[in-house]
Amino acid sequence: MRGMSRRLATPLAIAAAVLVAGAALTVSLADDEAATTAPTVSAPAVATTPEFPIGDARRLPLPEPGSLAGVLLTADGACAPSIVDLAAPAAPGRLAIGTPACAVVTTPSGSQLVGATGVDPEGLPVVVLDTASGQTRTARRVHGSAGAGPPVVTDGGSVALCDVDGVHVDDGRRDRTTRGVCARVADGPRVLVLARDRRTLRDARTGRAVIRLARRVSGELPALIASRHGGLIAAFAYDVERAFTYVTVFDRTGAVALPRRRLTNGIRVRQAELGDDGVALTLRTEGGWEVHNLRTGDRLRQVGSTAIVAASVAPDGASVAVATTTAIVIVEAATLSPLFAIPASVRAVAWLERSPGRP
Repeated sequence: MRGMSRRLATPLAIAAAVLVAGAALTVSLADDEAATTAPTVSAPAVATTPEFPIGDARRLPLPEPGSLAGVLLTADGACAPSIVDLAAPAAPGRLAIGTPACAVVTTPSGSQLVGATGVDPEGLPVVVLDTASGQTRTARRVHGSAGAGPPVVTDGGSVALCDVDGVHVDDGRRDRTTRGVCARVADGPRVLVLARDRRTLRDARTGRAVIRLARRVSGELPALIASRHGGLIAAFAYDVERAFTYVTVFDRTGAVALPRRRLTNGIRVRQAELGDDGVALTLRTEGGWEVHNLRTGDRLRQVGSTAIVAASVAPDGASVAVATTTAIVIVEAATLSPLFAIPASVRAVAWLERSPGRP
């Protein structure tokens, strides 16, 4: 994918191509505090299907077979799972995995997957899938209260949810409650919980301090996520005075990998994914889905005139799968430019290294 990105034209060359061809797919990169029209990035729209109007993502070409690695786990309106094998891109085909495919969360190793029957899983039970054995179980405690952040699953299959009582770790045999704030993250077979000092990550089972963050996670409704393979930890919190949610990225020693950065005026982090290089971030709040390049500060909220309904970072971090109402669009993480499209109407998407079940 990175080799492909090096062959992309510069923004000026792309703009020139748009002026000559008269057909482009425009992506808005909005800034909450800007008073003028948001800057745009344009990418060539290849008219493989001329019946689609200019600006429709379905004018983009399908990915070349084998040019992208992994699979796309998708969900329809009822959260039933389907799969797109990127080795031979086509419309999603049904998949039997025994779990719904909305609000999907996986472990960094990919050994466990959690799905819910709604894109807003608060108040809903979640189903845990062991991707090696195919065995499933339903977490006994429903997903927690508003502002609790996405569910967390460990390599051992434990699920960490949160409500007003604290963080609840359900391992299938017992439910253990840990006092502290709701922010928690998986660390191999264990769950780490952010202590009340907002700097210490403690083992939810033993209470032992595991990671000391270089700076405090300040703000309301803190949430933590691990990057795709677990090398980084993103800490989110809402700044009431500035009315924005901010993120700070730490490495696994607690050192700051990316200083605190403003993201969005959305308040609650409902879903998020981070690439291992700390560049691509997908984020869903009550304001909807956004894709961020944390290095440049660019943000993507729609493709053409179509809003994003789901998004997922590729395992290698070089691309992002962005679902709209008409297509799954593959976006380059470095530029947030659309490259390919797979015509499909899906409610959710998760980019996985391999299929979690049988077709």
